[in-house]
Amino acid sequence: MLRGKSSTLIRSSLVSLVFLLSLAVYFLTLAPTITWAHNGADGGDLITAVVTGGVPHPHGYPTYLLLGELFICIPWGDFAWRLNLMSAVCAAIAVALIALAVYEMKGLRLFPKDEAYLPALGASLALAFSPLLWSQAVISEVYAPALAFTAAIITCALPILCRASRTSLGLLLLGFLYALGLGAHLTLLFLAPIVGLALWRTGRKGAIPFGAGFAVGLAVFAILPLRAGGDSPVNWGAANTWKGFWWLVSGKLYHRYVFAVPLRFWPQRILAWGNLMVRQFTPVGALLVIIGVEGLWRRDQTFSLALLLSVIGLSIYAIGYNTADSYVYLTFSLPLLALFLGAGLGKVRDGLRVRFLGQMGLALFILLCVALPGAELLSNWNAADLHTDWEAWLFGKRTLAEAPANAVLVTDRDEHTFTLWYFRYALRLREDVVVVDRDLLRYNWYREALARQPGMDFLRGEDVSLNPEQWGNFLQGRPIIPIR
Repeated sequence: MLRGKSSTLIRSSLVSLVFLLSLAVYFLTLAPTITWAHNGADGGDLITAVVTGGVPHPHGYPTYLLLGELFICIPWGDFAWRLNLMSAVCAAIAVALIALAVYEMKGLRLFPKDEAYLPALGASLALAFSPLLWSQAVISEVYAPALAFTAAIITCALPILCRASRTSLGLLLLGFLYALGLGAHLTLLFLAPIVGLALWRTGRKGAIPFGAGFAVGLAVFAILPLRAGGDSPVNWGAANTWKGFWWLVSGKLYHRYVFAVPLRFWPQRILAWGNLMVRQFTPVGALLVIIGVEGLWRRDQTFSLALLLSVIGLSIYAIGYNTADSYVYLTFSLPLLALFLGAGLGKVRDGLRVRFLGQMGLALFILLCVALPGAELLSNWNAADLHTDWEAWLFGKRTLAEAPANAVLVTDRDEHTFTLWYFRYALRLREDVVVVDRDLLRYNWYREALARQPGMDFLRGEDVSLNPEQWGNFLQGRPIIPIR
C-alpha cells in the first residue's frame, strides 16, 4: 500500500513539475497579441471566429472554438493574448501527459521502475522545448490544442497497449477523446494505428464502449451549423446547409494541395524532413530516438509498429502537402517520437548501469536527462521568443487609423485579411470600414456575409463584378483602398 502511495506521489509530482516548467517558459515567450510569426497568419481568423460566434476556415475546428469560448472569458489581456495563452496551456498539458505516458511505460520493463521518472522527465521536457512545438505554444493556432488531444489519446490508450488495463470506461474515454481530437484537427486521423491497436487488443467487447464515446465526442461538429446560423462576419462555407457543412468539414478548399508535390521535389523534401526532425531533439536526442525504436521493438513489436505507422503517415502527408508551411503538421508526430526518446533513455540507463558502479551511473544518467532539454531550452529560446512581437498589431492599428471614412479595404493576403478582421470585427474598431478579401469573393457564402454590412447589399446581385475596383457605381463615392 505504501509503495502504491509512493508511486502516485511520484507520478503527480512529475506531471505537475513538467506542466509548470513548460508553462512558465511558454508564458515568458508568449506573443503579447495577434502575430504573424511561426506561421501564425491564420490566428486573426480563428480569434475573430471565436469572439464573434463565427466559423473559421476549413475544417471549422469546433473543438478549438469551444475551448476558445472558455479562454476569452479571462478578464485581462486582449482577445489574441487570451487565445495565445490557451495555446500555451494546451501545449503544457500535452507535455505533462507525455511525461505520464513515458512513466507508465515502465510496465514494458524499458527502465528500472524506481527510476521511471527520470526518462519521463528528460523525454517530456525535450519535447516541450523542441522548436516546432514551442513555436506553436506561443501563438493563436490550432496545433497546440490538437497536440493536447494527441497526448491525451496516447496516454489513454497506453494502459491498453501495455496490457495493464482494458476497462470499458477507458475505452469509452478513448473514443470520446479521439472524436474531440478530430474536432481540433483532422490530421489526428493518422493516430488510427494506435487507436486501432488498442481496440484489437481488447477484442469485440471494446468496440461498443469505444463507439459510444466516439459518437458522443463527434457531436462537437454540431456546433458548426449552429454558429453558422448566426450573423458573424466570419462564416466560412455557410455550414448551416448540408452542402456548406460538408464543404467545410471535409476541407474541400485544400484538397488540391494533398500529395500535390511533384515527385521530382520529393528527395529535397525528404532531406528537409530529416533535418527538421533531427533539430527537434538535437542530434543526441535523435540518436536516442533511434535507440528507443530498437529497444521498444524488442519489448513489444506491435506497439512499436503502431507508433511508427502513425509517424510515417504524418510524415508522408506533410512531405506531400504542397504548401510552404506543411512541415507544421509534423508537430503531431513529436509526442510519438518522445515515447521512443524515453525508451532510448532507458536503454542508455541500462548501459550506464553495466559500465559504472552505483551512484556514478545514476549521476551520469540524471545529467543526461537534464542536459538534453536544457540544451534545447538555451538554443531555441531566441527563435521561439515572441514577447516583443507587435508587427501584426501595429499593421492593423495603423491601417485602420489611416483609412478614410467609410473606406472599403481590399486585401489579397491572408495575414492582412485576418488581422484586419480581428481589429474590425473582434475589437469592433472603425465600424464604418469594410474589409474585402479579393480571393474569397468567388464564394457565394462570403459575398452573402459581406452583403449584410451597411452599403454592401449590392453583392447579392448575380451580375456584380468580382473586381472591387469596378464597384464605384454601387459604393456611392466610398473610397476603395488596396492593401498591399
